[in-house]
Amino acid sequence: MTTRAFIPAYFESRLHQMVQVQEDPAFNAQNMRNLQDLLHSKFDAQPDFAGINGPENATLVLIRSPHLAGHVGTEVMELVQLPLYFQEVRNYTPLSSQAMAQRLQFARESGFLLFGRDETVAVIHGAPLGHLFCAAYEVNTDGVPRELSGVYADSISYHARLRHIDKLNVTETEKAISETLGTMYWWSGQQLAFNPVQIERMRATIAMLEQHRKVAPPERTASGAVIERSFIENGSTASLNPILRANAGWKRYSTPQDAWYYGTFFNEDLMQTITYCEQDVSHVKCDNREQFMAELKGMATFHGNSRMPSAMGYGEDGTTAFFESLYLMKGEARTMRFDTGKPVKDADGNWNAPLFAALSIEHPAVLALTKDAYSVLPEGTVEIDRLNPLAFELNQALAKLTDRGYLVKIALHDGTVYETELELQPEEA
Repeated sequence: MTTRAFIPAYFESRLHQMVQVQEDPAFNAQNMRNLQDLLHSKFDAQPDFAGINGPENATLVLIRSPHLAGHVGTEVMELVQLPLYFQEVRNYTPLSSQAMAQRLQFARESGFLLFGRDETVAVIHGAPLGHLFCAAYEVNTDGVPRELSGVYADSISYHARLRHIDKLNVTETEKAISETLGTMYWWSGQQLAFNPVQIERMRATIAMLEQHRKVAPPERTASGAVIERSFIENGSTASLNPILRANAGWKRYSTPQDAWYYGTFFNEDLMQTITYCEQDVSHVKCDNREQFMAELKGMATFHGNSRMPSAMGYGEDGTTAFFESLYLMKGEARTMRFDTGKPVKDADGNWNAPLFAALSIEHPAVLALTKDAYSVLPEGTVEIDRLNPLAFELNQALAKLTDRGYLVKIALHDGTVYETELELQPEEA
C-alpha cells in the first residue's frame, strides 16, 4: 500500500501567526483525515488539480471556521491571485481560470484555501448585510504560508495589478523602498514563513529600487504639475516660513481646516502651491497657467463652499457673518455679494457662504456701460470668488449702469442666474 503524503494545513493563531492545524485546541483528527482523503482523490482523478503539480506541492490554509473570530456566517465570494513582487524581481504567472474555479469550489466546500508553492492569493469574504472583507496569503517555495497585511476588498484590483520598477516615479520609488525594508525586517525573523528565497527577493527589490531612484521621474498631479513631498518632524505651518519668505507673492489659501497643524499657501507669480498637513508637506510646481488654475480648481472642489466665517459681527439689528474670498484680478475692483437663496446654515449646521465676485471698475467695458440695457461683459471683467468651485465653471456676466452704481448678473453653466446691485456712491448720513 502506498503511503500518501500529508498535505500541510495551517490556520491563524491568536498570536496572528500561521501554525499547523494540529496545534489548534479545536483540531479534529477525523475531519482532517476526511479532508486529506478528499483532496488526494481529486489529485488521483486529475494530477494537476487546481493548477498544482501533485499533492506533495500543495498547502492548505483554513479560511472559514465557526471558531475563527469574525468569520461566523461568512461566505467565500471570490479568489484573486496577486502578483506580490515587481516583474523585474519575479515574473508573474497567472493561474488558469479553471484552476481558480476549482480552488474556489474547494474553499466553499471545505473552508480551506488550496495553494501551490510560491503563490499569493486573496480571498474575498462576504458577511451578512453585504459587507465584504479580505484576507491574503503568500505560500513560499517551502509550502509555508504567511498572512499579508494592507490588502482590502474595496481595493483588490489595485493589489492585483502588475507592478514594474521602471514605471515608478520618485515618490512611488521611495514608498516601495520603505515598504520593502519594513517587510524584510519584520518577516526575516520568522524563519519558516519567510525563507531565503523570499529574503533574496527583498534584497534584489531594494537594490533595483535604489538604482531606479537615481533616474525616476518626478511625481505629477492630475493637471501634470510636479509635486514634491517631504516631512517636517514636530513641525507646524510656521515651519514653511523659510520657503514662503524666499520669494515674494506667497498668500494663504483660506480653508475650514486652517490651524497650526494645517495650512495651504499659493504663489500666483511662481505658479506654485504648498500644503502643510500634520508634518507632511506637499509642494506643487506648475509648468504653465493652465496647470496652476487646475490646481486652484482642485483645491476649491476639495474644500467646497461650506466654510466657517472668518469673523462675526453682533448688533441690535442682527448678526453679520464675514467670509474670506480670493481673487486673482489685477487693478481696482469692488467685491459684490449675490443672494443665492440658501439659508445661512444647512440642516447639518454647515455654513453656506454667499456667492462673491469682483468687478473690475477700471475695465473699458465697465466704463462704457449705459442704463439702457444689460451688456455682456468680456472675460476678465468679473471674477467669481476662487474659493468657490463655481469660479472654475463656465459662466457669463452681464451688467448695466444705475444712478448709484451697477446692476450685475451672473449666469452659471446650469442656467441659474444671480443678480445684485453694486453701489459706488456713498450712503447719505
